[in-house]
Parts: sequence; structure tokens; C-alpha cells
Amino acid sequence: MPKALEGMRVVEVADLVAGPYCTRLLGDFGADVTKIELPGAGDSARRRGPFYRDIPHPDRGALFMYVNTNKHSVTLDIASPKGREIFRRLVADADILVTDRSPKEANALGLTYKHLKKVNPRLVAVAITPFGLTGPRKDYKAYPLNVYHAGGDGYLLQSGEAYLGRPPIKAAGMAGEYQVGWNAATAALFAVFARNFSGVGQQVDVSKQEALMGLNRMILGRYPNEGVVEQRASRHYDFLGIFPCRDGHMIIMAFDDHHWRTLAELVGRADWKTDPEYASRDGRTKHRKDINAYMTEWLKDKSGPELYHAWQKAHCPVGWFASPKDVAHSEQLKERNFFTTLDHPGIGPVVMPTVPYQFSGTPAAYERSAPGLGQDNEMVFRQRLGIPREEIVQLREAGII
Repeated sequence: MPKALEGMRVVEVADLVAGPYCTRLLGDFGADVTKIELPGAGDSARRRGPFYRDIPHPDRGALFMYVNTNKHSVTLDIASPKGREIFRRLVADADILVTDRSPKEANALGLTYKHLKKVNPRLVAVAITPFGLTGPRKDYKAYPLNVYHAGGDGYLLQSGEAYLGRPPIKAAGMAGEYQVGWNAATAALFAVFARNFSGVGQQVDVSKQEALMGLNRMILGRYPNEGVVEQRASRHYDFLGIFPCRDGHMIIMAFDDHHWRTLAELVGRADWKTDPEYASRDGRTKHRKDINAYMTEWLKDKSGPELYHAWQKAHCPVGWFASPKDVAHSEQLKERNFFTTLDHPGIGPVVMPTVPYQFSGTPAAYERSAPGLGQDNEMVFRQRLGIPREEIVQLREAGII
């Protein structure tokens, strides 16, 4: 079947998650992605575990394998004059360039649209930086931990009365960086759409902080309009919320009156339906400690999955916190082919998550596992750019590729 982005060429100069995940999303739908890595070192994600069988290997880390499917890898020192010349040849016929270098480094290396528009006026240059290409903090360095908290979400996590005294926390892993990658991929395609009408490319400036602020749009909008600083104390559940059960945790949100009456029947507390003290949400909030104490005791020996399905049928809002094992064996996800299997040359078959959307006419295609460091040098430099083999040998000996 055809691919949605077939014929599109993408060049990536990015590390870890945000930039690589952006280009992985494009590659999954048919874009030809060339990942430029530093000779010898490569993407630092190659040194992040967990590794296959707990043996460190630059091609066998779960993080690198996930965010770099459907790509070609070349090694190139774009800080050297010759390397920069080759880089400019690579972007001369590219549709999108994705970088994550600081504004100072991007200017020094010539990675922005203003530097490259003479080489390729149709290029869409996507710059992913902690705070954007402009403003007083544009040159600040930041790691995923810093940027996540700069976006405001950590200030509000974790919600619930039991956590009011806990310091701010960051969402696990690289969750924020994936959010940035989604935003960058969307922005890149918007700019390509505009380019197809105007014939001219542009600079796309993606601020990680601003992308992460999108996680709490409504909450962040309250202060400039109402003077309200939302925090855990005001964001916690009035009553109910998250409770431990026999095999994990449940979240119960039966706040409305009709949901409350259903809940009362399900947990054997018919008196909650008739007692005027519990008739309104304000009344239930007043008695939240008693309600939550009862629910904690009632749920502790109940099965989360069984309760989830039974209460859904009863139209009572409830959620079950599934584990990775639960998700991997989900019949719903199997039916939708959410997981795919890629053949990794050093491991064999590897099961990978895909994307949360399906196209009826131009579906995603998972054809290549994450590349080895520089495995496509010959194909890209010799076949695509026409660099003679003797010169490639010289470039390798000089440490440029």
C-alpha cells in the first residue's frame, strides 16, 4: 500500500528522545530519514539501558531501538569544514531538517533556515530547544528534569489528598520528551503543508517548555484570567480518587449524583443513597475521610480488572492502572495490531509499540529496526551523494565520518 509520507526526505541532527522521536513518527509513515551521529560516539541514547540481556551494547538499548526505527544512520562531524560541506549536500534536497542544538551551536554550525535557505529554499528547519530560539533564556542549558518542571506539570503532581505534603515530581522516564516530539512532528508537517502552497520553507521554533505547558492548558490559563494559582491542595479529588486493590490500583471518580448512587449499591452502602449528609457533592466532600476510609478497606482484597469490567457495565466511572504485562497481553491492542515485530540483526525478533492512530489508506509501515552506528555511510555518502570510495576512506581516517 502507499505510504502517507513517501518521497519525503528528512535529516536529523538530534540526541536522546525529543528530536529522534519526532523523526521516528515521520519515518513510520514512509519518510526517508537520515540520522546524523557523531563518529565514534553516536547518539547518547545508545548508552542508555535497559539493554538486551543486561549487556551494554550501542545497538541494543531499548530506548534507542524504540525512537529510531525506520531510519538510516550515518556518522559525520559537522563541526569540521568538510563535514559541514557534506551536511549541506545532504539537506540540499531534504524536505525537513530536525535539530536539537542550542541556538549558539546551531548558528555556529549553520543549522538554521537562514543559513540553509540558499542551499535549499524549500527546507523546513525544525529547531527543538529547551526554551526556544528567542527570549532571555534561549541560551540556558537544560535536561529533561529541568524542562519538565519548567513546564509546570511537576508542581501539580501527584494529585490527591494523600500527596499534599510530597515535593513536586516529574513524570516517569522521558514522558515529557515524547510530548515534545509529538509537537515537533506536528509542527513540521504544518510547515510542509504551508510550503507546498507557497513554495518556500521556513524556520520552525519548538520550545520544550511551551510544549510541556500544553499538558495543563486550562490550569495555566486560570492565573492570568482569575488570579488563581492551581496547586495540589486545590487540585486534589474532593473525595474518592486512587485506591490500592488486590492486584494494583483503581481510580474511582463517581462524583455526580447518579454515579454516586450506583457506587453506593455496588459497595454495599445503600445508606449513602438516602442519608441527607451524602445527598450533595458538598456533603460528600465534607465526609470524604469516612468515604475514603471505607473504600480503602473495601477494595483491598478486590481484583482490579474484574472490578473494572463489572463497574463499567454498571455505568460507574472507574479506571484500573494496567501494568506493562497487562497491556502487552491486551486483546484490544492485539486486535488493533498496536504491537509490531521487527527483526533486529543482533537480537532477532523484537516486539515494539507503534502509534495510537490508524490510516485506512496509507498505514504506518515498520520495515527497519533501529540502525547500527554509521551502518548506512556507504549507501548515503557513496550512492546518494556520489562521493568516491577512496574519498570515503580518507574521510573515515580523518575522523570526519
